[in-house]
Amino acid sequence: MATTRHAYLALLIGWLPVSAIADGDFSVALAAPLRFHAEIVPGPLKQADVDRLLDLKVDEFHFTEGGHRFSVENCRQFLRVDRGKYWTSYRLMMASRFNRICGTLSAVSRARPHKRSFLHAPQANVSDLHLLPVDLLPVMTNEKQEQLEKLASAGNSLRDFVASGKASVKKQTPISLEVDYEGMTLSLEEIARADFDHDGLEDILVYVLTSAQPGQGDHVSGSTYLFTRGKPSVNFKIKLYEFR
Repeated sequence: MATTRHAYLALLIGWLPVSAIADGDFSVALAAPLRFHAEIVPGPLKQADVDRLLDLKVDEFHFTEGGHRFSVENCRQFLRVDRGKYWTSYRLMMASRFNRICGTLSAVSRARPHKRSFLHAPQANVSDLHLLPVDLLPVMTNEKQEQLEKLASAGNSLRDFVASGKASVKKQTPISLEVDYEGMTLSLEEIARADFDHDGLEDILVYVLTSAQPGQGDHVSGSTYLFTRGKPSVNFKIKLYEFR
């Protein structure tokens, strides 16, 4: 049972994968360590550790809004900022770097053990092209996004686009994937597994980064998403993890 302090943190932040430990706290196994400015946290990560980690320096992010200068160095500060105002390329890039770590802390604070899972037997990974809907690919226009959404609704996956030569795989491991498509690169990185949205199903918390390829601009944007499956033979259902 979480303490009142931990329950308050859960209201401020988000979710992640989980195993119960003897004192009733949750411990989350991380697929990759959290890299702060001066500390590396390999996991497993307890919910009781989140409060301290919120104050660790991630990076330095300075901007001016409404005549006021803001400085953001840690996740506690980042969670207080209106991220909807990141409209320049620099702000989007810096927000992406914080999203990876702060989204993970948010997720850990709300993680629960899953009751059901369709991510095993066989194992389902973020690098499984046949499970990834094609509308996950990054595009720069609404028209192209609508086209991909129609193809995804018809059952098309990234495997279909790679097989046809429309997209190409740059890197593929059990916990990561990089795919090039029309001047953009899609990168997926598994962070952890657990029930993050409290629906009883096991989810994969994934960091999704989209970036322009060399010579195609300076776009960089990254956020945390939930990948899950409600049946054993369907593509991943994907939704943005909103940790505020």
